Amino acid sequence: MKLSTTPATAAGTISFTTGRSAGRDRKRSATAETVRRNVRRLLAVTGRTQQQMSQRFGRDDSWANHKLAGRTVFHLWELDELADWFGVTVVDLVTSDRPAGVGLAGRAASGSVPGGS
Repeated sequence: MKLSTTPATAAGTISFTTGRSAGRDRKRSATAETVRRNVRRLLAVTGRTQQQMSQRFGRDDSWANHKLAGRTVFHLWELDELADWFGVTVVDLVTSDRPAGVGLAGRAASGSVPGGS
């Protein structure tokens, strides 16, 4: 395994990476984008707003915008709360598009995703 280092930061730490990390970073990035896309879709289907989503977490109005724009990532506990709020599972939030009638897409199309607060 080949290790490379980056120059020391102001805090004096050194970052180590392996050749394999780039693939994991791409996969993580793709999963984060899938979550953002699914949350946007659920907001639209349920008629909820980013402001309501921020309020659900007790945050200011910009919080949801930062999450959905990819400036900050969703934490697992936030995904759990969102899944509960939307009436879906965490797996639904992190899974890519599936054929209509299966999982999140099917529930959204059938109207079985709750629309109330």
